[in-house]
Amino acid sequence: MLDFQKFDVASKEFYKLDAMEKALEALGQPQLGRPTILVTGTNAKGSLCYYLTALFRLLGWKVGTFVSPHVYERGERIQIDLRSSTEDELSKWEVDVREILEPLSFFERMTALAFLRFREEKVDVQIVEVGVGGRLDATNLCAPDLSILTSLSYDHQNLLGDTLLEIAQEKFGIARPGKPFWCAAELPLVVTKGLKIWAKDLGVELRHCPREFAQMDWESELRRSFPLVGEHQWRNLRLAILSFQDWCQRAQVSTPQFSDQLKALASVSIPGRMELKSYREKWIIDGGHNEEAIEALSRFLDQNFEGQSFDALFGCMKDKDWRKLLGPMRGRIRNLYLTSFFPEREMSPILLMESLKLSKAGNFDSVEQVLELSKFLKQRKLESRGLLVFGSFYLAGKVLTELRELEP
Repeated sequence: MLDFQKFDVASKEFYKLDAMEKALEALGQPQLGRPTILVTGTNAKGSLCYYLTALFRLLGWKVGTFVSPHVYERGERIQIDLRSSTEDELSKWEVDVREILEPLSFFERMTALAFLRFREEKVDVQIVEVGVGGRLDATNLCAPDLSILTSLSYDHQNLLGDTLLEIAQEKFGIARPGKPFWCAAELPLVVTKGLKIWAKDLGVELRHCPREFAQMDWESELRRSFPLVGEHQWRNLRLAILSFQDWCQRAQVSTPQFSDQLKALASVSIPGRMELKSYREKWIIDGGHNEEAIEALSRFLDQNFEGQSFDALFGCMKDKDWRKLLGPMRGRIRNLYLTSFFPEREMSPILLMESLKLSKAGNFDSVEQVLELSKFLKQRKLESRGLLVFGSFYLAGKVLTELRELEP
């Protein structure tokens, strides 16, 4: 069953650092004392954490990784060398600090537990994904030696601001004086200008990832090694590789061969991010839940499934504009299926269906509500009928969990 506690809503009630600061002080500041990379961005920050983890393991380093949300179990958020924590391990760590963690939100508790585990395991580096924004996020109480911005677009405006510049300034809040701040190649001009001003004022070393590697043989090898991932993931891979190499040079650590870096990255499996499953016909399961992510999914489909249309399972949160999520997919979807996956926060499938009828949005052969998701998925597998799942990471997680339970 879906664990609803993992989806505590980021709100102004919790979007401040007071309670987290007190908890970490009581725990002996476990977030400090080791090299740290802090990653923010509207999209791709989780992917980048997985990629960086694979690269740092090439050095023979023990790597602690904190990512969110999780697909199957909460232990996925706290990893050592890409191995998820077990529920028994989490419960054991919680026993002695339960009273300290009690005032915290779920995300804050998991962040604190991650830092505790990384300290206990004596990791050589911790790679940490920001939850929302950056400046006031619980993860930002660590001391990053390297900060990274993967992408920037509209999301969580209720917390971060209504303009891209306001959102960018919140995310830039993870930068530190005298330390490098790497950012994606494709950012709005107003954001790029803002970053330059803020970096100069704070004494931050601003680094922009290029659109292509300067070494053309590297660029060719990257595209040959990852032919299916699409331009958006090539951009993420470049950012991971160049920020890692920059780290190695600054730390005076021997940089692994480029070919070895590509092999390490090719071994990475990231659940719920344009995940392909083969049941005779392809299943594409993606957690994209904002305009930028849906545009990336659209480009991925253009590159790998040109001219094909899909039956699609869609759902989104009530704070999202469903029109902007479904709009780029028009013409790709034959039959649209809607289902409940997170009643507390979703836009109900009944309301969504009514909204679709009233707006006459889309050009679907049919729009149907799925009442029993497990039965629906099982039937499609038995009949070898493909499916595209998108609109919410939580929907992707629900589908992947159901599919795992259907495995023999």
